[in-house]
Amino acid sequence: MEANRLIHALIFVSLAHLCEPQVFTMYQSEKLAHISVEKATQSNLACDARPLIRKHEMLNRQCMYITGQGAKKIGVGFNLQNPGAQKAVTSVGADYNKIVNGAATNISQPCDCQSVTCITQLQIDKLLNISIIAAQSTAMTVVGTFKSLCCSVQNVVTDIAFDTGVKFSQFKNFGNFLDASNFQEAADDLSVMEYCSLEISKNR
Repeated sequence: MEANRLIHALIFVSLAHLCEPQVFTMYQSEKLAHISVEKATQSNLACDARPLIRKHEMLNRQCMYITGQGAKKIGVGFNLQNPGAQKAVTSVGADYNKIVNGAATNISQPCDCQSVTCITQLQIDKLLNISIIAAQSTAMTVVGTFKSLCCSVQNVVTDIAFDTGVKFSQFKNFGNFLDASNFQEAADDLSVMEYCSLEISKNR
């Protein structure tokens, strides 16, 4: 998952000056990523990071699961241990304590909502929206020009902020390069310095 997410980010950021007229579709094989360029439709241009985040998270779980690094999650990558998680879960009408203190379900198994606490698809969607708003807020503290970036790049930056959480505040150089429209430098920094090192250490 992380390799595909990083490749997607690097392509969009490094070619940000081309992002409005084109959309880049990633095809991942075992050892090679093929990139095709297609004309964007109007729907591609909407600043909606949800499809990209859903694609990269890959899971849409009604019940709690635990990642390989021990993070408790539910829905589309919603981290139940993040600051503000309890307030968010409560705001969508779910019982945070029952979820967090209940049994987790292995991601290879379907959710048995007769045995574990589940949330509805509507609640999953609401939690994703809350997470995206938080990610965009974090992104704007690092990338001053965030709102002026084209939608493809905004969505990628939101996706990275969603993925790394509060650690995105460490992406100062990345933000400075984007603010100066130095897109290739931003992509290089993302690849070599900050995103890769955080991917190794962050709590997934």
